[in-house]
Amino acid sequence: MGTTEPQDTAPQTVAARTGEPHGDRLARTEWLIAELRERADSCVDPAERTNLHRSADALVRLAIAMQP
Repeated sequence: MGTTEPQDTAPQTVAARTGEPHGDRLARTEWLIAELRERADSCVDPAERTNLHRSADALVRLAIAMQP
């Protein structure tokens, strides 16, 4: 079986490893959330619309959880 990183240090460690400033990640995350919501709003298929909204909501929760 593979090894995994400890959960309590993963967000900080990943951010440090990427060398990416928090502001850049935040801006890209906000852009992606807006794109998912925009696509959901213009979607004709109700199932796909629901999935896109759920994806955007999950990304919001992930972004909040990974705040420094």
